[in-house]
Amino acid sequence: MGELSFVTEGKAEIVIPAEHMPAAIGATSANISLGSAAEPELSVIIINYNRWELTTACIISILSSNVKQPYDIIIVDNGSNVAKFAELASAELPVEIRRLDERRSFGEANNFAAERARGSRLLLLNNDAFVQPDCINQLYDALDILDVGAAGPVFEEPDGRLQEAGTSLGADGNVTIRDYSHLATPRDLPAVCNVDHISAACLMVRKDDFIRLGGFDLAYEPAYHEDVDLCCRLHATGQNVVLVRGARAVHIRNATRETLASSDPVLSAPARNLKVFRSRWGKWLWTRDAWDLPPAETLQLSNWEGQLAAFRDEPVNAVFSTEPLADAHTALAISSALSTVHPTLFSTETPYSMLRLLRLGRDFSLPLDQVATASMGSLGERHIEIFVQSTCLIPPETASYGKRRFLHCPMLIRAERLTDEERRVRVEALSNFEAIITNSEISQRKLLARLNYIGAPHLPIVVMQPPVAAASLTDPGTKQDLIVSIGQFRGGPGGGTHGPILRGFQNFQRNANARGWELVCMGEVYNQDDLSYFNQLALRAATWGVRCLAMPSERQRRELYRRAKVCISAAGFDLRNNDENRMRPYSGVAIGNAIVQGCLPVVPAGGIEAELCESLGMRFTFHLAEEIEEQISLAVSLARCEDAVADLRRRAASLSVEAFVKNWQQILGQQHASSPPIPARTASR
Repeated sequence: MGELSFVTEGKAEIVIPAEHMPAAIGATSANISLGSAAEPELSVIIINYNRWELTTACIISILSSNVKQPYDIIIVDNGSNVAKFAELASAELPVEIRRLDERRSFGEANNFAAERARGSRLLLLNNDAFVQPDCINQLYDALDILDVGAAGPVFEEPDGRLQEAGTSLGADGNVTIRDYSHLATPRDLPAVCNVDHISAACLMVRKDDFIRLGGFDLAYEPAYHEDVDLCCRLHATGQNVVLVRGARAVHIRNATRETLASSDPVLSAPARNLKVFRSRWGKWLWTRDAWDLPPAETLQLSNWEGQLAAFRDEPVNAVFSTEPLADAHTALAISSALSTVHPTLFSTETPYSMLRLLRLGRDFSLPLDQVATASMGSLGERHIEIFVQSTCLIPPETASYGKRRFLHCPMLIRAERLTDEERRVRVEALSNFEAIITNSEISQRKLLARLNYIGAPHLPIVVMQPPVAAASLTDPGTKQDLIVSIGQFRGGPGGGTHGPILRGFQNFQRNANARGWELVCMGEVYNQDDLSYFNQLALRAATWGVRCLAMPSERQRRELYRRAKVCISAAGFDLRNNDENRMRPYSGVAIGNAIVQGCLPVVPAGGIEAELCESLGMRFTFHLAEEIEEQISLAVSLARCEDAVADLRRRAASLSVEAFVKNWQQILGQQHASSPPIPARTASR
C-alpha cells in the first residue's frame, strides 16, 4: 500500500508517507496489536461520522507516535452511512470498531466507548486531530503529577501556527483561547501549567474519574461545551487540568462539522449550550471562590461490572422503548420496578450508554443497579421472563419476547399509515399483551377511542402515574417567598406560554401583601427557536426582576423546589385552545417533584398536571391568562398554612418509587391470576 493523500474540505492536504502506513508500522511494533497478551494501560477513543479518511489519518498518527505504554484504539462509528462505514471497516487497521446504527451525540458516543474501554486511562481524540511524536507519552506522564485530573497538548494548525495552548473561562462563561494572537510561541510557558479547560479534541483523563463523574453530561447534547463542563467538574473535585507544553497535536478545526447539513442541530448547539453552561457554573465563574463550585455529583457503581455484562446467563426482564431516552422517564421507572423481580434490560433499537442510564437514574431517584442497557436485536439471545413494550404508536409493532407481555403507552397516542394487512397483523398481535399501562386518565380515554376505532381486542387498561423524585427533609421555616415556573422555553408555533405567567406575577406583585415575592422561570431549551424565545423572554423578565434559567441540573431544580412555596406550570397548555388533542406529552413528573418538596402547584386546567393535582386534593387551576393572578394569590395564601402543606406532601407519598413498585407487583400478581381479560381499571394511588 503506497502513501495516502486527501484534501480536508479544501483547507489542508494530508499526505501520509508509505513508511507511516499501518503495514509498515506493524512490521516494527508489537505494541499496537489488540491481540497482545498485555492488558492495555491506555485506551484511545475516536468518534467517526462519515469521515473515514480523517479517522484513518488520525489512527496512523497514533501508530506512528511510539507510545511506550500498552494501549488499544477504540473507534465508535456514530451512525455513518453504509458506504462511508464500509470504507472504514475495510481498512487494515489494528483497532476495535464499534458501530452505532443511529447517530448519537458527541458526548454519548464517547461515554459509550469509555465505559467499555480496558485501559485505566482514556485519551479522548477527535478524528480531525493528529498527535505528534511523543505527545501521548507526555500526556500520560502528566497524569502522574499529584492533583492532575486531565492533561492536554498544544494544538497547532496544519500550517504549523499555534492554534490553542489551553483556554480560560470568562465570568460570562465564554472560552478565551490562548492562540497565536495572544502567544506567538508556547516556549515561554512552564512545561506543565494549570488552565481552566483543554479541548476534548485531545484530552487524557483517568477512566475511574470519567466514569465516577458520569462522563460527558447529556444536557449539552448534541455537542459543544460538554468538555468545558467536564473540566469544571474535575476542578470541583479538587483536581487540576493541565497543558503539557511539549505535547503537540495538529488539529483541523471543525473538519466534520463542515460536512453537516444546514439544518443539523449541531450547528445551533454552541449558543444554546453556552446558556446551559452559564446556568450551572455562573456563580463560580464570577467569584472564582471554591465555595461557589457546585458539588461534584458522582454515580453509584455498586453493580457496574454486572451491568456492563448485561447480566449474562441470567434470566432477565426487558423493557423496549421506542421513545427518545429524554422522554422515557416512565419506561425507566418500569425497568426499575421490574428489576426487583429479575435483572432488567432497558432496550432500544441502538443501545444507550450505561453512564447515561445511571445519570438519569440518579436524577429521577430511581434505583437502577439491576438495570442494564441493551439493543433490541440482542433480546432474541436472552431468556426473558417479563417483556414491556413502551411506545406511543397504536397499534404497535410487536416483538415475540417474554413469557408475559405488557404494553406501556404514555401520552401522546400516535398512529402510522398502515395498509389493511399491516393493521390486521398488528391488531392481532395486541392479543399477546396481558394489559396496557398508561400514565393518565386522559391518555386512557384516548387509548380506548383508538382501540375501538381500529377494532382491537378488549384489553385491560391500567392508569399508573409515574413516580417522582424522593423528597428531601425540608424545614418549612427555610421556605422563601419564591415562586418557580417550570416548563420548556418553547419557541415557534404553539410556544410563548411564559408571557401570561409573567403578567400574572406582575399583577400579583402589585398587591400590598405580595411585595418581596420573587419568580424564577426554569425550563428546557432544545433548538434554535427555543433559544431565541428564551433570550427575548430573559431580557423582558429582567426588567421585572425575574430570573430565567435554561436547562438547570437536577440539583438546581431540587434546590429551587426546596426554597420555593409555589410552583406554576408553563407546560402543556395553549391558553386559546386547551384541547386534549393538542396537549404535549407531559407526564406531570415535574410538577410532582415540586409538590413532594412542599411547593403548592398552580397548573392549567384540563391537562395531565391538573389531573395529578386533583387526585391529591389540590386544585389551583386556570383556563385563561386572566385567572393566573387569582390562582397565584390563592396558592400563596394557603402556602402560609404549614399544616396544609405538610398534608399535601403526605398525600404525595403515593407518587413515590416505592408506591410505583407496589403497583407493578399488584399488576403482575392480578394479571397472572386471571385467565380472561379483566375490565379496565385504575391502579390505586
